[in-house]
Amino acid sequence: MKKILLPLLILLSTLAPAVAQQDRAPFAANTFLSGNFGLSFYSRTGGESNSQMGFGGGVSYGKWILQPLALRVGVDAAMLTVNDESQTNLFASAELMWDIFSAFGTPNERRINVYPFVGLGVYSQMAGQSTSNIQTMLGLHVPFSLSNGWQVFAEYKSFILPHGDWVSYTHTISLGATYNFLYFPYSRRSEFATHGFSEDWFIGYAMGANVSLFNFKGWDSFDNYSLMPELMVGRNYTPRWTIRFELSGLFGRTQDQELYRFTAFHADVLFNVSNVLDFARGRRLGVMPYLGAGPVWRYDNPMFTMSADGGLFLRYYLTPQSDIFADLKYTLLPRYIAQSASETSRYGCGMASLTFGYIYNFGTSSTRYRMPVGR
Repeated sequence: MKKILLPLLILLSTLAPAVAQQDRAPFAANTFLSGNFGLSFYSRTGGESNSQMGFGGGVSYGKWILQPLALRVGVDAAMLTVNDESQTNLFASAELMWDIFSAFGTPNERRINVYPFVGLGVYSQMAGQSTSNIQTMLGLHVPFSLSNGWQVFAEYKSFILPHGDWVSYTHTISLGATYNFLYFPYSRRSEFATHGFSEDWFIGYAMGANVSLFNFKGWDSFDNYSLMPELMVGRNYTPRWTIRFELSGLFGRTQDQELYRFTAFHADVLFNVSNVLDFARGRRLGVMPYLGAGPVWRYDNPMFTMSADGGLFLRYYLTPQSDIFADLKYTLLPRYIAQSASETSRYGCGMASLTFGYIYNFGTSSTRYRMPVGR
């Protein structure tokens, strides 16, 4: 668990000063602390399970880093009875929460809102022999605003847990309360943030290659390589933050080097480190590390679960409408998607890819590039 949590903490500590500087406000502005408690349920694929309802709850801390996007870290627990055996699952997650109404309009003081979110993290299963692994999560958060920074909410989470050739799900339905520190919704929009709905959108296409890896090994085998197309749509919300949605996949290899077809759909949050200090005129190259997560499925079984990805996106300005880019990415796949029989590959079963492509920017582009004076 430490191997996963440490990179997440380093990422948060790296981005925090940039977020605070961009918003020109204390880092505590628009942060929040939540606690919740409710019911838990267990289900699985690939076999029968005599599961029973249990209890669950958690705590989380987060910050609105953009008008429509919050970054939240949390710890959850689910106390269940599975196959007549008491079991406690502990989850640690980094989560991205999306304010749908603010994403397509201006912030306002709605009493009731709807926030879908996605998470990535680790879990520890305390039952007989303790186990741990990567987990991904989908959820829905419905807050109701009270006064003086307080909200009450209802929340649903579904933790997706891979187990070799099958997958289990831990669901929680809970009620809770949130306290918002220094809350002011209009300060979620930074000085150079996009304003109109039609501004700063882009579409892109890329082609390259991927290599299927197990325990991070397999680079030297040509049979592990396959073609890798990518199709994306996204928006540059500020000079530092970009959100994109991407379809990728086509072919992968099992541990026995058999070819299979798959598709991954993921949402990524990109941070432009080229603009950490300022948004300079005439800067053409954007260096953008990113993290993301989303569903992945195979066509032959079929199999459907969640994957996580991270990488480095290099974007170069050509014209007011055109960019070229290179995308170096690692996608973490559950072992049963890639048919890895090795228990030790639970953290290292994935796919590395390198693609090159073209981006077309439509609408007004106000956050991506600033023309030098006199041109």
